Amino acid sequence: MNEESSLKVYELKEVSKLLKINIRVLREYIKNKKIKASKIGRKYVITEQDLNNFINGSTEEKKATRYNKALLEALLQIADIGKEVIELSVEDFNKLTGTNATEKEVEASLHDLLNLETITKGKIDGGTIEARTSVISSYKKTPKGYEVELSKVLVSIYKKNMLINTKIEKK
Repeated sequence: MNEESSLKVYELKEVSKLLKINIRVLREYIKNKKIKASKIGRKYVITEQDLNNFINGSTEEKKATRYNKALLEALLQIADIGKEVIELSVEDFNKLTGTNATEKEVEASLHDLLNLETITKGKIDGGTIEARTSVISSYKKTPKGYEVELSKVLVSIYKKNMLINTKIEKK
């Protein structure tokens, strides 16, 4: 095998030293899928590519975060205060997100949103508030598509134009 086609892998001990983190923290990252690792026998190894993706932030992860934010923004735009349940067909989803998603992809995206929460900063009466809420409370399949229940707090903050900054992260 020539040098160019070889795959560089690191043991966890090496990665923990490179990243200057405790090996227990690294194992937690693997468990929570923050860094990709493969098990060979009884040991975990991390490829050079997966290590670089972790260090630089995976482009797939960044793309998914941008996509979820775009979908959340679109859902908030069509929500009304007091009516946080939205009927969402696959066609509506595609119009809102500018995609050509299948029903399976729509459901996968809604499932992603179910497992995310927002940290939203807003202004109210001259002060700043910070709310940590689920992105969506629930969703269920209907004959016309999906019934999506958004967080009441998030809809209220959004509709009152109090948003300063919103971050999305896993619960």
